[in-house]
Amino acid sequence: MERNKAVQWGNKYASIHASVNDSLVDDQFVRVQVPPPALGSPVRALTTEAQFRCKHKWWTYALRCQTAAVAAASRWGVTPRQSIERECGRRGEEQVVAGCRRLIRREPVDPQFLLSLGGPGAEKFLDEQPRADAYWLRVWGVRGLLWAWDDAALPELRLALDDEAWRAREMAFKVITRRLLGAFIPDAAAAQNDPVPRVRQAAHRALTHLTAGRA
Repeated sequence: MERNKAVQWGNKYASIHASVNDSLVDDQFVRVQVPPPALGSPVRALTTEAQFRCKHKWWTYALRCQTAAVAAASRWGVTPRQSIERECGRRGEEQVVAGCRRLIRREPVDPQFLLSLGGPGAEKFLDEQPRADAYWLRVWGVRGLLWAWDDAALPELRLALDDEAWRAREMAFKVITRRLLGAFIPDAAAAQNDPVPRVRQAAHRALTHLTAGRA
């Protein structure tokens, strides 16, 4: 009974308040620490599993939630995909792709475009001051190619595969998977040795999809 109550509250609060990174797409596993309401503690997003505290006991189980649709929309008002597609309607897909390419090349873009790709998290970058986490600009540029594409972006996508920021490399393989870009099969195979597990997973997924059609 206690565990069921904790799970019930956990699902309720996680679906509303889980704060996860916008780069996640589709269904992901997240770990959310959610206490029962009697404890009155704030909800905090963590990483892989869900842990719930109920009367000084911890219960652990896997929690599946749609992070892109729930978490991103709750902070942004729209999902990244909706925002990018809306920007394509305003500027044209060709111009959106061109802006994404500039971001990947570490070139400046206009503030409105940056906000359309990065949402509220992009606001702090509008002053164009050097920042340790400026890699997010490149990640958002690559992510834009998930929903706006032209083959002219192939050189920038290859550039992203060599980015020192693992999130950019991971996102590049997501684009390769979505766009079924067979030219990157050798890159996906080589990335099986990437030092970051999430990059290896994304590369493996890309390799599986790209080679499935050739079997």
